[in-house]
Formats: sequence, structure tokens, C-alpha cells
Amino acid sequence: GAGLVPACNRDGSVPTGSDKACAYKLVFQSRSGPPAQPWLGPDVRDYLRDLHGLGAKEVVLAPIGFVSDHMEIIYDLDTEVLSLCQELGLKMVRAETVGAHPSFIKMIREL
Repeated sequence: GAGLVPACNRDGSVPTGSDKACAYKLVFQSRSGPPAQPWLGPDVRDYLRDLHGLGAKEVVLAPIGFVSDHMEIIYDLDTEVLSLCQELGLKMVRAETVGAHPSFIKMIREL
């Protein structure tokens, strides 16, 4: 579960006392449109393969472009990407979306 990788500080640094690196990369999932049309990149699957090639053992995915779980999250990340990670031997954790968290709802009301 969540104990596989330590939380990063907001600036990307590692919390005091942690012996693990804390790096991040913005990658994309779920293409749209005709396959011949270029899409946003790098693709999450390609990046995970690259990470595996560099010796990574653990990864945390945070779907920052989505506020709630839906099929694009559940199928793309929780099914397809999880399967790829299992094939590669990468431990994968997906951060929860904000959903209806009270702090998120409060922030929206205050906008």
C-alpha cells in the first residue's frame, strides 16, 4: 500500500530521515482521437518502461488531471498500467483523486 514510497515534500525534496529519492515526471494517459493524430507525451506506459530500464523498483501515480475516479482512471491506470507494472516487477501505488473530500469541496465553495 501507501508505505511503499515516502511522501515527497511539495518542492519535490525528500522528507528528513528518508533514504529514498523522490523524483517526479509529468506523463500522460488516455489518448483521444484518431491514432494517426499526435497526442500528448510522454505516455505513462513508455515512461514506466524507461524507469524500469533505469532500475526503478517503485512508482506512485497521481492522476492530477482528474478530480474523481472514473473509467479513464480505473481502466487505464488501475487495470492496464497496473498490469504493465506487474509484468515489469515495479511496485505501483496510485494516489487517490480528491473526489468529494471535504477540504476540496470547501475550496470550491470559497472560489
